[in-house]
Amino acid sequence: MVPPGFSVQPVAEEVCAGIHQVTLDTSDQEVWIPFSLELGRVVPEGPAADLYVRRQLFQAPYGALDLGEGALEDAVLPIERTWVEDESIDEVPQNPVLCRWYSYSYFSHLLTSRGETQAVRLASGKSAILDVVSYYCENETSGCLTFRYKLVDG
Repeated sequence: MVPPGFSVQPVAEEVCAGIHQVTLDTSDQEVWIPFSLELGRVVPEGPAADLYVRRQLFQAPYGALDLGEGALEDAVLPIERTWVEDESIDEVPQNPVLCRWYSYSYFSHLLTSRGETQAVRLASGKSAILDVVSYYCENETSGCLTFRYKLVDG
């Protein structure tokens, strides 16, 4: 059974107090989608992009941090934090913290969210805490990456 799917919605919508959700078309295996968490939308490549997404992979140009299991609503940044930089993994630039958001089933070949939260440092110096909800589209195909996030100071 395919995890829940979503239709592409490249502009973030507030789904509850302070929590935003976006679904990006990440199906192209070659194109990185630049996204601004503060603006809540896809932006041109450059300093406004807080994340780059391709397929199930993320780049976080300003760093990321693993916050572990827990609800997004309750997640907070630790006082002491070390932001993890992007690196080359299997010859693809990506963030090692954000590449662990899913579990892969060798039987069904499906990706499912581990239900963990991560933090991303933004271009502005603020941060966002996010969790990935799904990698599937409404029609049960892959490549519609849905994540929720909240903006925080720090």
